[in-house]
Amino acid sequence: MPKVNVKDQRRKQLVDAAISAIAKRGVMEVTITDVAEIAGLSRGIINFYFVAKDTLIEQSFKTLLAGFEAVWRKDIEQTEGMEPQERLASFVRSLFSSELCNQRRMSAWLACFGLAAHDKTYKQLAKQYAAKFETAAQPLFDAAKNEFSAMGLLVMVQGAWQQLALDWSAESRDGAAEDLVGMILNQPHTPKQQAKPVKKSTIHGEPVPEFDFGDLFVVKG
Repeated sequence: MPKVNVKDQRRKQLVDAAISAIAKRGVMEVTITDVAEIAGLSRGIINFYFVAKDTLIEQSFKTLLAGFEAVWRKDIEQTEGMEPQERLASFVRSLFSSELCNQRRMSAWLACFGLAAHDKTYKQLAKQYAAKFETAAQPLFDAAKNEFSAMGLLVMVQGAWQQLALDWSAESRDGAAEDLVGMILNQPHTPKQQAKPVKKSTIHGEPVPEFDFGDLFVVKG
């Protein structure tokens, strides 16, 4: 049985608590006390492992990015041997999986990602992540002979993540995934809607023929 490294385990516990605190309060407002309360530990223990709040936040961003990468790399590995189109679709969906794309992670990611505009360290971390993403994902597009690019996908995904962080719902997340799959594979996604009873229109007691407004947008030969 492998020996548990207590220090590594404690650091992981603190970073996990920090991500939750950042998701709740944001980078500027979060405090070491917030993290201590969530972790159930003293401020002294946190200060022992992380010399400053900034160090803990930076590690939280690194951990988020590493977690995202682990999810999509796992999908690439597990789908090896699939048809190129199916493999590409699976990869896109993995970027919106509940493991990667949930309210807590999206809120914390956006709070940290916003620092990249002015902070060199965060900008470098974001650029490194993007480079690894492109290197891993571009072969999927090439194999599927798809006109989109890995970097184009990343831009669209991160745009969707930002919107989800601002207005979260699992339904919106799943819808965004299918919309992107449809866009990239040229298979438009039609959201499922619950059927509603429609009252038949009549004129002088006679039924009016039904008309599908979708016909207005279909070119008939």
